[in-house]
Amino acid sequence: MSRLALVLIALLALAAPADAAPKKKKPKTVFSVGAAKASTNPPEGMRLCLAGYGACPDGGGRTMTGIRDDMHARALAISSGSTKDALVLVHTTNIGFFAAYKTPGLGVHALRQTIAERTGVPAGNVIVQADHSHSSPDTIGIWGGVPPQYIALMQERAAQAAVDAWRARRPAKLSAGTADGRGITSSYDSEPNLSTDDEFRLLWADDAKTGTRIVTWANYSPHATVLGSKNTLASGDWPEWASEIAEERFGGTGVAGVGTLGREDFGADESRGLDAAKADAQARLRRLVDEATANGRPVDGAGGVRVRSVFIREQLGQPILALNHAPEGTVNAGGYDLSLDRATTPPWLTGTVLGTYAGAARIGDVFIGMAPGESFPEIQEYLREDGGVKGARMHVHLGATNDFLGYMSRPADHYPQVLTEGAGYLFGCPEEEVFSAFAIPYDDACTDHWTLMVSPTIGEHVACTIQDAAVSVGFTAGARDRECDALTRTDGVAPPAER
Repeated sequence: MSRLALVLIALLALAAPADAAPKKKKPKTVFSVGAAKASTNPPEGMRLCLAGYGACPDGGGRTMTGIRDDMHARALAISSGSTKDALVLVHTTNIGFFAAYKTPGLGVHALRQTIAERTGVPAGNVIVQADHSHSSPDTIGIWGGVPPQYIALMQERAAQAAVDAWRARRPAKLSAGTADGRGITSSYDSEPNLSTDDEFRLLWADDAKTGTRIVTWANYSPHATVLGSKNTLASGDWPEWASEIAEERFGGTGVAGVGTLGREDFGADESRGLDAAKADAQARLRRLVDEATANGRPVDGAGGVRVRSVFIREQLGQPILALNHAPEGTVNAGGYDLSLDRATTPPWLTGTVLGTYAGAARIGDVFIGMAPGESFPEIQEYLREDGGVKGARMHVHLGATNDFLGYMSRPADHYPQVLTEGAGYLFGCPEEEVFSAFAIPYDDACTDHWTLMVSPTIGEHVACTIQDAAVSVGFTAGARDRECDALTRTDGVAPPAER
C-alpha cells in the first residue's frame, strides 16, 4: 500500500464518528457546610464546681464565682451527598462529657440520638468533643460536679447548635493547613513520656459563591490549663480564645478543640498573672492561625465525608477509678461526693468492663481520629509519623470525644513510668522524699495520670481501633501493632442501639 493511501485512511479515521463515547470525568465532590453556636452559660444562681486542681465542698474551693469568657456549644456540619455522607461535630465547654450518666437521658449517646432525630444524620456520624478546660464546669463529678439540670441545659443547647449548623449548610470550598505550634510542655522531664505533639491544624470553609467564611476549625494538643488553679471564673480557656480569634480574623463561626492532650500543657507563664498568661496564649494562637492559613491549600474532595464510630470494651484495671464508679453518696470527702457521674449500667459498665467509643472520619483527604479520653501523643505518632494510617495529607486527632475515660498511654511499656510517678498522687506524692533520701533518680512529675487511667492497654486499644476505622472510611492501614488483634477482638460487639 502506498504512503498516500495510508495518509488517506488515517484522515478518514479521524473524520469518522467515534464508536465509543469519551470517558466522563468523575464528578467533583461538592461539600456543603454549616456552623452555629449557642451559649451554655448557667442560669443566675446555679452553683457549679469548676474542674481540675481541687474540690469545691460547701461552696468553697473552686466553686465558680463568675464568668471570664462566655461558654458555648459550637457545631460544624458538613456533607458530601446524602445524610449518610455527613458529619456533625459538636464542641462543648466542660471538662469531659460522658457517653452516659447515672441520671437517665443525659450524655453523648442521648445527645447523638437527639441530633439524629432532628437532622436525619445517623447518630454514629455525630461527634461530640469536650474542650477539657480546667476553668469549665466539672461535668464528670470528681471535684464536686454540677447539677443534672445544668448538663441537661448544656445538652439541649448543644443539640440546637448542631441542628442550626445542619440547616445552615451551603456549598463551600474547603482548605486546610498546619503550623508549628511549639511551646507545648510535657508533664515529664525524662523519657519515655517526654515527646509532645506540637502541630497546629486548621480547616476552614468558605461560601462557594461569595467567598465569605462559614467556619474555621482548629485542632491543637495542649491541655486547656492556661488560666491555672487560682482562677475561679468560668472559661473555655485556649479553645474558646482560638474560636474567638478565628471569628475576629475571618468572620463566620470558630470551633477549636484539643488533640492529644494527655500529659501536655500549653506552657503558659502564670508568674505575671492570669491576664498576662491569657494575652500570651492569644498571641501564640493568632500567630498559629495566620501561619496555618498561609500554609493552607484546598482539600481534595476524593472520598467525600465518611464517619466510622466503633463501640469498644476495655477491662477496668485501675482500683481507684473503680472506686469512683461507686453509686452516688458512697464516698464522701468533706461535704462533696467523690464519685464519677458516669453510668454504671450496661453497656457502659458491665461488671468491671467499660463500654465506650473510638473511631475515625474523613473530610476528603483530611483524616480524623477520635479517642474517648486524654490521649498521650504517642497515639498520634503511631497513626501519623509511624504510618499507621496512610493516604491522608493532614491527621487531626480529637481527644475527649464521645466519652471521657481519662488518660490513654501507648505503648504499654510506657505504663511503668506512669505508675511509678503517679501511684502516690492521692497521698501527696511521698515517694519524692523517699527517692531523694536514697539518691534514686526521680522525675518528680507526680501526676494524676495513673489514678485516672482505665488500664495499661487502653491507649493501645484505642489506637488500634482508630487504625481499623480509618480503613473503613477509605484510608490505608500501615503496619499494625501485634497486640491489635487481641485488643480489638470484641470491637463492635453488641453496641447500644442508635438511630
